[in-house]
Amino acid sequence: MSFWNIFCGPPKPDFRPKSNLKDTNSLRSIEELKIELKSEIWNVRSSAITEISANGYKELIPELREILRNDPFPTVQATAAIALGEFQDKASTDNIILLINKNAIPKDIGVDALRRMKDPKGASAIIQFLEDPDNAMRLLTVEALKEINNKSVGSKILNMAKKNKDIEKSKTYAMALGKLGVKESESYLLNLAEKSEPSPTLAAAYLALGRIKSKKSIPLLSGAIGKDFDKGRENSVQSLISIGDTSCLPLLYPYLKNKNKEIRYSGAEVIAEIPSPGTTSILSEILNGKEKELFGASSYVAGRLKIESLRVRIENILVDTSIPEREEIGKSLGWIGNKESIPVLIKVLNESGGEGRYGAAWSLGILEAVEAYDDLVKATKSSDKKLAAISMESIGQLKLEKSISVLESAVAQDKNMALFALSSISQIPGQKARESLHKYILSDDPPIYRPAIEFLGKRKEKESIPFLIDILKKGNGDKNRIVISALNTITGKKIQSTHEWIQESEKEK
Repeated sequence: MSFWNIFCGPPKPDFRPKSNLKDTNSLRSIEELKIELKSEIWNVRSSAITEISANGYKELIPELREILRNDPFPTVQATAAIALGEFQDKASTDNIILLINKNAIPKDIGVDALRRMKDPKGASAIIQFLEDPDNAMRLLTVEALKEINNKSVGSKILNMAKKNKDIEKSKTYAMALGKLGVKESESYLLNLAEKSEPSPTLAAAYLALGRIKSKKSIPLLSGAIGKDFDKGRENSVQSLISIGDTSCLPLLYPYLKNKNKEIRYSGAEVIAEIPSPGTTSILSEILNGKEKELFGASSYVAGRLKIESLRVRIENILVDTSIPEREEIGKSLGWIGNKESIPVLIKVLNESGGEGRYGAAWSLGILEAVEAYDDLVKATKSSDKKLAAISMESIGQLKLEKSISVLESAVAQDKNMALFALSSISQIPGQKARESLHKYILSDDPPIYRPAIEFLGKRKEKESIPFLIDILKKGNGDKNRIVISALNTITGKKIQSTHEWIQESEKEK
């Protein structure tokens, strides 16, 4: 029987580990909510607390502390714990820990509150839940430990891990040790990886070894890339890149000739992130060979490492329509970055079909090939939606104001292309592009206004701040959440509510 059934009380608050920024259609005053905190009806108090948190009314923290300590309803106390955690009121940490230890609030709510609080002392209180029988509870604890980031509990977690006999919990311990970067856990993690069968536990061990930058694990991780365990391969790639040691390269070069495409590109991904003089000769041998199916991965590496000496050979490969993986080959020329590739790329873009066009369109944008403007505009009207989308994004990288009307026309014809068209508009400097984004933000259609707000924020233009504040005042909850994020991006601030942003804008008048 659950804690809540024993108490026969109201349900626990529905706060999850993600943001609780819920803007209401009209902001109620602090005084109104203060009165509701004294209501005799438990759910009125609980709803008021939720609204206080969402609107950023830090003025009511003293009242929330009192509720946390003394409210007779566990649900209301739990809601207060989350709100105080969101406000990072570290004076409340000890009381939240006390409620957790007394089982006075649900443990997942308590851990979530401490996750939000980010008080180092919270870490010691929650490591006990790494032993919880519920996997979801253990994962919530790992995430909380990551966000609290108190590395001093690492040795305690390692000792718990060494005593553990449950393979499922071993996965949790590997995750926690990795996310906290506990370097002294290297031997434990190596042993765990070596004795584990392909499983989530093995994948977690591989990832943790990368996070602690274990050079001893390089042979193990390099070998994992060639094995038939997809998640293990994926995590090994991440870990080898994190470790970033050239000693892995001789172990990875053979994968460039592997017949399995996934293995080939996994090896290529790591090689491309770790520059080494010896890589060029390996790639040259493959690209001048006869095995066409190997050209894609090696071109990818050459592009990422910007190996100019291989550019002409890659151009010659790209124009051969019989060669597979031409999209990646085309992209490699964009990465290399030499504008002398533009004529070849335009030629490939204008082919009647084939994936080479995708790589060519992408690279023409990267190279800011203004001479390809008309060809890219033509490609945006293609019935091949992938080609049209890539071409739209590339047009934005040309930064030509005349392309705004072309991109707006694309949105009008097919709103499914709005994401790509608006992304391009956002890359064009100047007032006209900014006003175009403003127009789309006023839309009531989420697939239109959501990307428009996000892209406007990324422009980081202070001229848009008054416009965005006006949007906040209109009180669209979904729109406001994205606007708050955009304002924070523009200003570098970390304000988390409509109320606080409106207050901030009034101060600056």
